[in-house]
Amino acid sequence: MDIDDCYAKVVGTFGRYQVWVFCAHLVNTLILCPQTFLLVFIGAKPCEVNSTNPHVDNRSFIAVEWDLLDRAWIEDIIQSMYFVGFLIGVVIFGQLSDRFGRRVVMLAGFHMLVPVSLMSGYSFSWQSFAATRFGVGFLSGGASLVQFIYTQEMIGRKWWAYTGLVVSATFAVGIVLTSVTAFYITPWRLLTKTIAYLQIIPTLCIWTLCESPRWLYSKGRLVETEMLLVKVAKRNGLKDPVVSLRKKVDKVNQHYTLIDLLGNSETRKRALIMAYLWFVNSFIYYALALAASDISENLYLSEGLQGLAEFPALLFCLITINRTWCGRRRLLVICFTLSGFFALAIMAFRSEEKSSGKFACGLLGKMMIAASFSTVYIYTPELFPTVVRMWPWVPHQCHQELEEF
Repeated sequence: MDIDDCYAKVVGTFGRYQVWVFCAHLVNTLILCPQTFLLVFIGAKPCEVNSTNPHVDNRSFIAVEWDLLDRAWIEDIIQSMYFVGFLIGVVIFGQLSDRFGRRVVMLAGFHMLVPVSLMSGYSFSWQSFAATRFGVGFLSGGASLVQFIYTQEMIGRKWWAYTGLVVSATFAVGIVLTSVTAFYITPWRLLTKTIAYLQIIPTLCIWTLCESPRWLYSKGRLVETEMLLVKVAKRNGLKDPVVSLRKKVDKVNQHYTLIDLLGNSETRKRALIMAYLWFVNSFIYYALALAASDISENLYLSEGLQGLAEFPALLFCLITINRTWCGRRRLLVICFTLSGFFALAIMAFRSEEKSSGKFACGLLGKMMIAASFSTVYIYTPELFPTVVRMWPWVPHQCHQELEEF
């Protein structure tokens, strides 16, 4: 049997061990979310939050400490450095995980993330802070996407859509919790260090995980794959599981790169189409998420509501994504159309600064682009073989960086 049959007939597609793998991924998603939105709060201007948060003082803002109030472009550079690091991390970690395995790369990334995150809280200038934010983006971006692929590979294919949506919902919860945490922990150094110490939790979780059987199978290491699948089956409650796989990969020592992905006409076409979809999703999603102070007077409420707005959209995806009349493609068409409509509707209120109409259109647009984002996140790994599954994510991170610039 091949590995998909083995999961379906012997190991189980979503047993106790896979539930643990999935929960570990959810914990990681929840804890890494604040890294993306940290600068939204610590990079705000005092005049933007003094009236809505009684806890703030001059220690709450990097702009006050480093005299950046009249140099807002510096904060844009700092945020851009995070996404540049994210981009490079995905490229490097993706290649490393395809060559050396998912688990070892995740362990390396998450172990280095804790000290680098702490260094951000001890920065002595905006230049050093930007450098550490680059490092945080490099490590969190690369390691977290490797874990996403790892989770999808450990779980049976029929669960991929549902688990992907739950991960997106967890990220939305992370946005809400980040807003609440930033409201009460206002000194920017303390907030940064608090987020850094939380990174220890996913690091410990990774140690409990095994290597990806699908990755081992793609490398032709059948004996190791069979032993690992037996181990997983026993953890799922089977007493005497028997696993016998047929060889699938002939060139077991071949290493695949982005060139291999683009060398085949079919995968090249898919990669280019998905690159454009990632561009649109990243541009709109992060433009709305990182511009909370521009569409509402209350920064914390605006960011928190944007997180909550994703839940109805994710519920809509959950209901429709596996329906025969809808599926991935039609769902993407619906979500893109509606998100584009609400994005254009915001322009109708461009003369009204922080009006309720602009805020409502922003929330509705965020809702639909979140649904689209979740769908394309699920759809992408399904379109490519295991040996190059990490590479299609590279355009996504590139477009996030471009949007930040």
